[in-house]
Amino acid sequence: MREKLIDLFKIKISDAVSRSGINTSNIPTSFKLGWVRQGAGWTLKNMPVLNRYSFYPLFEKFFEYPVLENDLKDSFFSVFPEYKDKKIITDGSSSSFDFREFLRFIFWQCYESIFRGQDVSRCIEKILRDAFDHLEKKKYMLECVAPLLNFRPTFKVPEIKLNESMSIKLLKEDELLGLINSGYSGVSSFSQSGIGRFEYAIFIEKETRIRLVPLEENVELIGEDFSSELNLVISAFLILKSGHVGFDKWILGPKEPIPIGFVGSQSWMGQVIVPHGQFLFGPEDAEDLIKIFKILSEVPHRTFSVAISRLCEAETRAKPYDKLLDAVIGLEAILLSSLDETSRGELAYRFSLNYSSLFKEEEKHLEFKKARNIYKLRSQIVHGGAIDKMDEFFDAAKVATDMLRFLIKHFITNHRKPDYLQGEYWEKRIFDL
Repeated sequence: MREKLIDLFKIKISDAVSRSGINTSNIPTSFKLGWVRQGAGWTLKNMPVLNRYSFYPLFEKFFEYPVLENDLKDSFFSVFPEYKDKKIITDGSSSSFDFREFLRFIFWQCYESIFRGQDVSRCIEKILRDAFDHLEKKKYMLECVAPLLNFRPTFKVPEIKLNESMSIKLLKEDELLGLINSGYSGVSSFSQSGIGRFEYAIFIEKETRIRLVPLEENVELIGEDFSSELNLVISAFLILKSGHVGFDKWILGPKEPIPIGFVGSQSWMGQVIVPHGQFLFGPEDAEDLIKIFKILSEVPHRTFSVAISRLCEAETRAKPYDKLLDAVIGLEAILLSSLDETSRGELAYRFSLNYSSLFKEEEKHLEFKKARNIYKLRSQIVHGGAIDKMDEFFDAAKVATDMLRFLIKHFITNHRKPDYLQGEYWEKRIFDL
């Protein structure tokens, strides 16, 4: 049955490709900047790539989809009946198997062959066999490597296992060579002694669904998925303690052969800014980091997400007033989120009072004054006041960031339904009810 299906697809698709009249001289292309090896180094060049946005209208125009549907769809589902009513999970939502998208992908592969100067009639059978093999497996093991900048353990630690699929590991020599071959920007200053830019990396290994769509679309979808997990690790670091840690580029590739839909290793840019400095990591930090990461893996309440993202932003800021504003926005997301619009008078007072209520009786007045000063400086920046004493803002920005980190740690165990959203939570804290 499958061999007959391949023969039928070969005849119909070869005929449609031939009638479209597309060849190497008129195939729609665009240009994209990419790294290419030149001599002993790498250089950026404009390289021609197949333009999928120009290709899709061609598909609609030349491929007579209703005819192909009548000729191929019933035969296809007789060989792959499990796809007829199958729901496929994609990006958190479910959708029916799209036969049109599958056909479009086959034609895309044919046109990639034309773009590379290959004879489509010789490639079509392999394209079909690879696509049908893929339909039977669907998921493949991918590995992501994101070298950490500024991460400096104060003890010998070969690996910190965050969960079953993620860990932070000391880079081995062969892994370093792999990064060199991929053109990773910081490798030349690498040093096992820790003097160079990085010596540890975040590793992710997990089964991932590879959709039958052009490579660029798969790269975008899969890249977003892995990127969110990498950012979660950085968030856990910055909740744990203050410091500068991050990644500026990461690489993703298959751990096993993928016949179609995702070819070779791909690289992504990471965080836009990772400030210079060190993130010192002691033996007492490992267990806390794993606990924080595990908690963050569950989707937090939106107010708590705002607080975490603003803490991470604050830690990358170079200007103290930007750092202070980010930190105060994060503090407000927790301290003032339970107020409705009619209760938002005297924000500075409520902000300071709520914050101080989390401390022991003998500490409350000092913490109240600290929070009030931070909010006063925030208002000074927002309303265009003069910034005369820059040293004061440097110190205050550090204090505000530490205050935000304290709040996040205080409420993190119930981050999906934080206590501070419960009715009269702050009043009960203030009056010891």
